[in-house]
Amino acid sequence: MSGLLPDLAGWALRGGANNEAAEAEATATPTVAIGTLSEDDIRARRLARMLHTPLASNDNGSSPMEIDDRKPPAKTMASSSSKSSNNNNTSPMDTESPPTTHLKKLKVDSSVSSNPKPTKLKVRTIQTAEQKLLRKKETILKNTCGIALSCSVTSTTATSKQYVVLPCDTIAEGVNNMAGILATRLALSPHDPILQTSPPPKGHGLIGYLGVCHRLLGEELKVLRGGNDHRNTALSEWVADIQKQVVAYAASSLMEPDLFELAKDGSAQLATCLQSSGISSDVSTSITFGTHGPSSSFYHRLCDELQTQDASNTTFQSLIEAVVVIFLEGLSHVETVLDGGPTGSGGGLVWVTAFTSLASHKGAAQAL
Repeated sequence: MSGLLPDLAGWALRGGANNEAAEAEATATPTVAIGTLSEDDIRARRLARMLHTPLASNDNGSSPMEIDDRKPPAKTMASSSSKSSNNNNTSPMDTESPPTTHLKKLKVDSSVSSNPKPTKLKVRTIQTAEQKLLRKKETILKNTCGIALSCSVTSTTATSKQYVVLPCDTIAEGVNNMAGILATRLALSPHDPILQTSPPPKGHGLIGYLGVCHRLLGEELKVLRGGNDHRNTALSEWVADIQKQVVAYAASSLMEPDLFELAKDGSAQLATCLQSSGISSDVSTSITFGTHGPSSSFYHRLCDELQTQDASNTTFQSLIEAVVVIFLEGLSHVETVLDGGPTGSGGGLVWVTAFTSLASHKGAAQAL
């Protein structure tokens, strides 16, 4: 019995009777009824089980105090060694690519370009007061006389054939030398291609052209003088000076028929203008209509200029007589005022109205 005490103490330290049931289940020894065994046999069996059974078993079959010194599987060791060798042989540039992420597609406005074109800035040239005045004069010259200056015309203006383009070096040289510009325009040959404008200038011949210019200049002058802007004073004086030059050139061409080729039949042109002025309702071609009354008309001022240039009044007298002869020739084809004349000559009423227009100036009426 004395030899059993140490064994019992060890048995108590290993769990005692509490582990007895678990040990009984774990053992593969067939269960024997306790009543058939003696107490010595029971103790011997218990001691035998205690000697062959560990203290406590965990899930891996090792005690809690044991160190796991089992070698990993061969496959795991090979893979880890290959990874370590790859890490050692990897160059600085051979880095592991980051995992691919799926980004949501964003809707991009088609109107917004990824490479926008640079915006062109419009540079606005600031014109001085003198430059603005020159541009205004040039515009008036186009609208009243149908003359454009070559130093400032665009390709569209040159090909449109709406104006007669005359040479000049600068705009200032052109608009400030209207005597030379008008002389160049009037000295053109009737067959010069530069005169093939579309539409052709209104009026009949050179006298009719100058009569239309005079009326348009008068309308422009009326607008300028009607405003309250004091800056229009210089411009209105310039327009009034052109008006005077237009009348002076017309008088010179009638007194000297060889001066301009376009006015070689000046007396016939004057007769045609007076005839159309009496019957036409279009005042744009009438030489007897004035913007400020009859005394401001082209015909009235032309007669005044003729009398001024001809001190003896003989040339003026001869001109009026030549016009009267043309009117009488037209009346010779009719018997009464209501009769119609030959095709293109007009009726009796037309020639009577032409006489009335001729006599609207006092000096011309006295010359009859």
